[in-house]
Amino acid sequence: MRSVAIAFLLGLGFFGALHALEPRLADYDGYFHVRYASLGPGEWLGREFRWMPYSVFADGRWVDHQWLFHALIWPFTLVLPLLAAAKASGAVFAASMLAAFAWLLADRGAARPALWALALLGASRFFDDRMLMPRTQSLSLAFLFVGLALAFRGRARAVGLVAVLFAWTYHVSVMLVPCALVAGLAGGAARGRVKVANLAPALYAALGIGLAYAAHPQSPHTFSFLWLHAVEKVLNPSGQAVGAEWLPVDTQTWLLHMAPLLALGAWGAWGAPTGGQGRAAADTRAMALLTAGWIVASAFSVKWLEYAVPFGVLTLALLWRDGGRSTALLWLGAPLALMHGATVLDHVRGTVPPADRLQALASHLPPGECAVFHADWTDFSELFYWAPQCSYVVGLDPHFLSGADPLRATLVEGALAGKVSRLGAMADEKFGAGWVVTTHPAMEAKAAADPRLERVYLEEGAGLWRVRAAETGGDAGGGALPRNAPPGGQGPPGPPEALVMDPDRTAE
Repeated sequence: MRSVAIAFLLGLGFFGALHALEPRLADYDGYFHVRYASLGPGEWLGREFRWMPYSVFADGRWVDHQWLFHALIWPFTLVLPLLAAAKASGAVFAASMLAAFAWLLADRGAARPALWALALLGASRFFDDRMLMPRTQSLSLAFLFVGLALAFRGRARAVGLVAVLFAWTYHVSVMLVPCALVAGLAGGAARGRVKVANLAPALYAALGIGLAYAAHPQSPHTFSFLWLHAVEKVLNPSGQAVGAEWLPVDTQTWLLHMAPLLALGAWGAWGAPTGGQGRAAADTRAMALLTAGWIVASAFSVKWLEYAVPFGVLTLALLWRDGGRSTALLWLGAPLALMHGATVLDHVRGTVPPADRLQALASHLPPGECAVFHADWTDFSELFYWAPQCSYVVGLDPHFLSGADPLRATLVEGALAGKVSRLGAMADEKFGAGWVVTTHPAMEAKAAADPRLERVYLEEGAGLWRVRAAETGGDAGGGALPRNAPPGGQGPPGPPEALVMDPDRTAE
């Protein structure tokens, strides 16, 4: 297990240094995760999510599909400031991924697993960037690596236990089933005969995932949430805005991150007749098949590159084992990892706002409960981090609003595009909000021209506006309207353009 410990320390040093060198988090969602984790089990395991009252989570339908991830962050929040807790936990989880990677290789008999872990860090800037994010992707890979090792051994019940923990951490856990299927069959082939029993790891993985969703404290909403978040979001027939990770990969990016691995793989396969039969071992062929699957998936969504890259390195390691090749070349991973680390920091600084971007703005919000209208769903995590006492409109994923309330989702999209003239009236009458946050120039211009909005704070592209009471009287910032309720609470909600859309811009 020495190589596993070395890989863990390598990952802890590498990702810990990157976190320490940059004050901002590597991704927006990290702000939500660390704040939410700090609230404790009473929040993650409850059924109410008061921060997005118009979303699919309203009316007691909250599903924290990452509750185990939040539980693992929680101890860090008890002893560290929240941003430091996000960074420290992120480094530990990424290091755990590298340790699981090395353990899988050691279990497969590959030479120098820790050196292959170093090679993984040097394989792709995109991979290092994704692992730096204080999110679930590093733990996702760790569970996959452990599940694969157990499936190769035929330890089906242990795979089922991993599936349960994986499903409580990340919805990508469903990918453990095909991985366990391929590994289980390969394990049977390596032992001389493929039997029905070799299907057991995949069956237990599926059973574990189903059991985890059924036993989840917020079940049965877990199943409908899985459909919304893992199926409808991926297919996205409505063309709803999604995170950049779900967009198709461009050819240049794909080649940049996959061509070196494919070239090395071809070289390794050229000289790897093994097993006395002139072909790669069964586990090598299985890993190559899984890598091919991830590569194909990455053509449809750039997110899957973070799986294709490590599975590609795993395939290389097994090819090197089969061919008895020297691992001296792997030391190139050190300078490549350092180079990638520098470019990752540049990428974070160029794509993620400063950690305190909305801190000053949020300090002007009232200390008690309040309702805030904002139109950019990516702002939610930071707003929630700095002002958890308030409720918001859209966040985490735009599907969570549009799936529950298409009318309000249309209004939000219009406001973000600068198509809403009566922004204050809309915030008050359609969302029950007494405050408006703007982070885009077009929306800010509309807010500045709206007589019902009073500027409270405006600096560096972030603005906070108080909603003035309507001239006919009433509360400027009362509680939120019931879901789907129209202004006044009577009759069906009218079309959005009837209230606020610019007549000359609704056709755009």
